[in-house]
Amino acid sequence: DKPNGFIIRDREYKYEYDPIDGYEALFRVPDRLANRLECTSEEKDKVHYFRELRKNIFEPRWNAYDALEKLYHDFLFTESFLSADLANADAVEPVPVDNLTTDLVWGDKWRKIKAYLWAAPWISEPKPLHFSCEVRPGRYLLALHLFSNTDVLDHPSSMVRVRVMKEEHARDVHYTTDKDWGVPYGLSEVGVVDVPDGKFEIEVHAGDAPYWSVIGGFRLTLAETVEATADLPDDEQLQDQLRALGYL
Repeated sequence: DKPNGFIIRDREYKYEYDPIDGYEALFRVPDRLANRLECTSEEKDKVHYFRELRKNIFEPRWNAYDALEKLYHDFLFTESFLSADLANADAVEPVPVDNLTTDLVWGDKWRKIKAYLWAAPWISEPKPLHFSCEVRPGRYLLALHLFSNTDVLDHPSSMVRVRVMKEEHARDVHYTTDKDWGVPYGLSEVGVVDVPDGKFEIEVHAGDAPYWSVIGGFRLTLAETVEATADLPDDEQLQDQLRALGYL
């Protein structure tokens, strides 16, 4: 739920800050990826100006917004999340490739390719993934971040099998669409789960052949907020959120 970073700009400069690793940089505008003009070392006064703006204005407002009760929580499979909330981190192995191939040696591990974990069940079955994370006690709608494509190297995507809160039976989750390779990511609903003690547990298994199993995380949404009468925040919630961000 934390921001990926801050970007602040005016007509002359673009300031970037990443709270994860402390990365900070200043660029002249227009800022184009093919020809970036970094001026962090030359424009120290400007860097200081934007840094103070971030610390004194934007970060406090974000923190105030972040302190409000969340309607949903995304748990994405970032490096930090996997190291902190995955009980058996040895079941995942990063793969530094841009293009997927069937030449990968799959074995009993999931392969982390960019933001998603991949498995090829028709080749081998990886170890189940065991996640445990803290949420407010209550009832939630669980959805999975999955990759969907009808034909990835002659196999459809995606299918996984999950067991939540130590249920006796696992649930099969399919997410297959006819989208092309460009925009095949989305959420697939699993169902409602009760988390009475605030400790959410989920076990992720690979699906069945011929499907790829590709998952990038999961989302927990407070069940009462997805009822027909509560699709959107009420006026008071909306006012609180806008006020926390400094718009009111």
